Amino acid sequence: MISFLACLRDLLLPPLPRCPLCGAEYEGDCCSRCLEELTENQMLSCRVCGRFFSKSPDEERVCHACRNKAPAYSFAKAAGIYDGRLREAIHLLKYTGKQSLADLLARLLIEQMIKDERFLDTDVVIPVPLHKERLLARTFNQAELLARRVAKELMLPFDGTSLTRVKHTPTQTKLSAEERRRNLVDSFAVVADANLKGKNVLLIDDVLTTGSTVEECTRTLIMAGAHRVCVLTLATGCIGGQRKNSNFVLV
Repeated sequence: MISFLACLRDLLLPPLPRCPLCGAEYEGDCCSRCLEELTENQMLSCRVCGRFFSKSPDEERVCHACRNKAPAYSFAKAAGIYDGRLREAIHLLKYTGKQSLADLLARLLIEQMIKDERFLDTDVVIPVPLHKERLLARTFNQAELLARRVAKELMLPFDGTSLTRVKHTPTQTKLSAEERRRNLVDSFAVVADANLKGKNVLLIDDVLTTGSTVEECTRTLIMAGAHRVCVLTLATGCIGGQRKNSNFVLV
């Protein structure tokens, strides 16, 4: 009798969805508790490269590296620091194929766009592409999963074909900034029939480390006629100092 009533209840009142990160049931678009935990204890970031300051910045909020040499992209923004729950979520999506996390993580990107008026004139959303060999091995591009969801939610055009990765490079996790830069030269191309002339491009990736990947993508897009490129990522590091429990520091 109890089992019959339980089945009847489930038919009349379907169970709530469960968060792919914590497993708890939630109402609404996503798990509000995990959404808050993913970006808790955030600090101010550089207005140009998006990296977080480990110490209080001056009023301009532009880091020393960006003062010395401005990046090719107009500005970059990250949803949070690459540690804790956010790092865990990115790894689950990227390396274990837990694609159900894409909705939750895309929500972080959407919130950043809503809060920053510099994104208002975005014409097209483009993900950082994977080389076909890596895409075949992983079966999906995490940047594309995020970019598609952002574009759909904000009703922006999505373009997942114009920018391609033409050179297969080994993993860059253990390379220095200069090694990454050299490794990525001529790695990207724009297809012949792309329509990017005069467009303001939003380039989306999962993590910004040294910035070499988005720099090379930006140069390629600008050479193809794009007016400007803005970068949006889930995570980046801290400038010039190590945040407690962080495994990701930029100097």
